[in-house]
This record gives sequence, structure tokens and C-alpha cells, in this order.
Amino acid sequence: MHKKNYTDSSGIHGRCDTLENLLSKGCQLDLIEFPVSEVEIHRNEPLTVSPQKNSSDVTQISPQKLTLRLRPGHEETIQIKVRQTEDYPIDLYYLMDLSASMDDDLNTIKELGSTLSKEMSKLTSNFRLGFGSFVEKPVSPFIKTTAAEINNPCRSVPYDCLPTFGYKNVLPLTNDAEKFNEIVKGQRISANIDTPEGGFDAIMQAAVCKEKIGWRNDSLHLLVFVTDADSHFGMDSKLAGIVIPNDGNCHLDHNNEYSMSTVLEYPTIGQLIDKLVQNNILLIFAVTNEQVHVYENYAKLIPGATVGRLQKDSGNILQLIIAAYQELRSEVELEILGETEGLSLSFMAICSNGTFSPHQRKCSRVKVGDTAMVTVTAGNAGATADGLVNTVIAQPIPAAALLRMGHCAAGEVNASVGPVLAPTQGLRAKCVKNALSAVTPAVPDDYSEDKSISCSLQGENECLTTFLLAVDEQGRTVIHNIEQKDCAQHPNIPMIVVGVTLAIILIGIVLLCIWKLLVSVQDRKEVAKFEAEKSKVKWQTETNPLYRGSTTTFKNVTYKNQDKHKRPMAADFY
Repeated sequence: MHKKNYTDSSGIHGRCDTLENLLSKGCQLDLIEFPVSEVEIHRNEPLTVSPQKNSSDVTQISPQKLTLRLRPGHEETIQIKVRQTEDYPIDLYYLMDLSASMDDDLNTIKELGSTLSKEMSKLTSNFRLGFGSFVEKPVSPFIKTTAAEINNPCRSVPYDCLPTFGYKNVLPLTNDAEKFNEIVKGQRISANIDTPEGGFDAIMQAAVCKEKIGWRNDSLHLLVFVTDADSHFGMDSKLAGIVIPNDGNCHLDHNNEYSMSTVLEYPTIGQLIDKLVQNNILLIFAVTNEQVHVYENYAKLIPGATVGRLQKDSGNILQLIIAAYQELRSEVELEILGETEGLSLSFMAICSNGTFSPHQRKCSRVKVGDTAMVTVTAGNAGATADGLVNTVIAQPIPAAALLRMGHCAAGEVNASVGPVLAPTQGLRAKCVKNALSAVTPAVPDDYSEDKSISCSLQGENECLTTFLLAVDEQGRTVIHNIEQKDCAQHPNIPMIVVGVTLAIILIGIVLLCIWKLLVSVQDRKEVAKFEAEKSKVKWQTETNPLYRGSTTTFKNVTYKNQDKHKRPMAADFY
């Protein structure tokens, strides 16, 4: 069959059509660009059934790596299997609050290493444990800063204790249980003056200091956090003038102490979540009854975290750790990490007992050795083909295995002119910039719209650029009639500042006028009241009411009595 000359501009429009129409026009199937959605599995090793001597040979998730190529609006379904193997290595790090209120707890756990190793040996033959301690940031207002109180913060009790410290990695992970006991027996408490402790600082350092702590790549990481108080987080350290955000890095010095305790803020909950997930650490909160509700709220936010109720003297710590471990091992949840924008993901869990749970990715009451399955349906939710590859990681909790999925939006290719692909409607500019580098701009009047392809690009600034694509007489691909639409307008900062300033001035003037008006009305009322009272007063015109004469007249009351006595005497005389 004679092939058409696809560099001829008169035949450009005939190249863009549905697959059925192109085949009916005589196009050969192998010459048609029509990408399809597909799943390409790169690594799919079988799940481990029997215990392995080398834990790096254990496979807990299948498949391990695949690539999804999805057209807009299309979906593909994959099935992920998860199996928790027997005798899996365990690293357990015991992180303890050593503030003064934990003194009786410290005495209780002096033989914890031996008893814990004995119990964990029933679950795994490869168990290691370590020990760390924390109190609080050694700065005011969290501690008293007089010289005597700094040296002995318990002197008011009185009791001899260690100066306040942030976090110490006392014993890196080891399989020597007796050394653990010996280290714990040598610990001493310290003190601070506020109720919350600096435990989240310690969790962050224990999570990110992988080499100093001794976390293995191919083991289950358990971090047991023991305290009887709440923990500071986020911006609480601003009370002490510490304003530098926590950087999420390891800062243990040569003494295995947290060297940036008085410099960096407490980590936020979000930072803790990121680092715990990144380092595959499962957190077990062992807290007293008063703090259970607080740490249950934290555990809801932290993947894989559990909460156990601790007795006042930590007498049930062994049972708590075993119960938390069994709870973690009885649940399998698929966690999705990475950039999932543009992907629509739906899940259905198929658990070992045969139950189907739509919209769920977790199975409970899973026994060690059982296989759980999660069906994942992935679709390209975007209407554009961005040509970018997203790496998505599916990780079972608890497990150290990962499934990496690469997602590539295949897109729909509408036309091909010479060596350059005509971009799909709505294609992002950053994905075709290499292709457009071979295109020559042209004057709009040189080419007819009837012999051109209408295309559009949406750039990173959300501007929609429309243009026409054509071929000149020399076979070169050219673009013309370039227009930009729907571009986001940048705010005019000077006009905004002027407008806000004028608005403030205008509001001030209006308020002053209102105040002046109210004052004037009040003054008028006072004057009218004075005039009314003045008019009611009637003065006597002939005398001055304020004048009093200077003459005072007194009457002699005895004068009339003497006159009466004289008269009878005169009568007798005659």
C-alpha cells in the first residue's frame, strides 16, 4: 500500500482520528500512534514461606516493583500480597523518662533485659535491645537555673540526682541482655519543674540516628516510649527563647548525648510522623493511666503506633511490650507513600479468612504465616498527559518491605507532523518543551488556518497558550497565531498598599467626624439644660437676698416684770 506523504500540509487533518476511523481509512496498525494503559512488573519474587538464615532474603510483599502506564480516564488493577514471615529479626529500643517521678519505675526494670529476652526468644531467634533516656531541655523555664539547682535539681526534696539533660543514647542495640541489665542498674534519675517532658526530642533522635542506635535494615524496628507525663512539641520551646525549627537530623555528640537540645525547637507531630515512617519505626507508647487518652490521640496520627496502659511502677511493662508486639503482628495495613497527585486509588482488602473489605487496605487478626491481599485500582484522574513519572511506594505496616510503583501518564497523541509530535489538547508545556524546540515561529498571514492544526498548551503559570501548527514548503514545522488566554494576573502590590493606606485614613477621618458630632450634640444638651434651670429661678428685686444688716436688736425680758412690781407699791403709799 502506498504511504501518504505526511509532510504535505494538505493532508494534516486526516491524520487525527479515532483508531477505528484510521483503520477504515487504510492506515496500517503499526504506523498508528495509540498508547494503551498497561502494567509492567519488573520484580516479582515469591513470598517467603520458611524462616531464612539471612533476613535480607525474606520477601514479605509481592510484587516488589512495577510500572503503570495510564491513559487519562483509564484504570488498571493490581493485586498486592503480603505475608508476615516467622522468626523475623526484631530490634527493640527502650526509651525511658528519667524524671524524678519515674524513680520507682527505674527500680522495677533492673532485670527487664533478661526477662524480655527470654520472652522474645519465643517469637524470634534474632532479638536485640537498647536503652535510651530523656528528661527535658536544660533551660529556663523548664528547670531552675541557679547554680545549686543546675548541679542537683532534686536538692529541695532533698535527694541527690543528675543534672537535667535532653536525651542520652545510653546503650545502642545489642543482643547482650546482661549488659542491658547492668546499664539500667547504673542509671540515676534527674528532674525538671514543669509537667510535660522532652520525650519527642528523644523520639526524633532515636529515629534518625540510625547508625548510632544500631537499627538494622532487615529487621522490625520497635521503639518503646515509657513515661508518666505529656510531652512538649512544636513551638513550646519558644517559652525558653528557642525559635530555630527542628531540622530532623541526628545531633548525638561523642558522648551519645543530644547536643542541640538548647538550640532547636521540639519536633512537631508532622515531623515525627515523617521520620518514623521514613525509618520504618513502630512506636509503642507505654504510659500511665492519666496519660492514656493523650497518647491515644497521638497514636491515631502516627502510622503503626500503639498505646499500652502502664502501672505506676512499670510492673506490667513486659506484658505490655509482648501484647503490643502481638497486636502489631496481627494487623497488616498497606501504606501509600510518594506523590499520588493525578492518580485515583481505590482499595479492597482480601484477608486470610476470605473476607472482602471494599475501600479498606488493612486486615486484622492476621496470624504469622498467613497471606493477606490488597487489590489496588489505579486510574489517571487527570484529563491531560503530563509525561511525568511519579514514584509511589506501597509499604505494609509492620514490615520492612516496599513495593515501588512508577506511574506514567501515557496521554493521547492526536497527530504527528514530520519529526515533531503535535501536542495533545491541554498538554503541559514543561512536558513538550524539547519537542517544541524544533518548531519555527511564523508570521500569521503566511499560513492558512484550514491547513493547520489547532493546539494548546497549559504552562506552569496556568496560562493557556493556543497556536496553529503547520508545515512550510521546506518541510519544517512552524507555529503561528500564538495567543495566551486565562493567564493569572499578578497582584499590583503598590496599588494594594496605596488602597489600604487610603482606606485606613478615610476610616480614621470618618471616625473623627462621628466623634466630633457626638461631642457637639452632648455639649448642646448640657447648655440647653443650664439655660432651662436658669430661667426657673425668680429673684426679689427690692432686696439683695445675700445682704444682712449690721445692727442687731436684743429685748430685755426682765424689763416688764420690774414695772409690774412698782405699781402695787405706789397704791399702798397713798
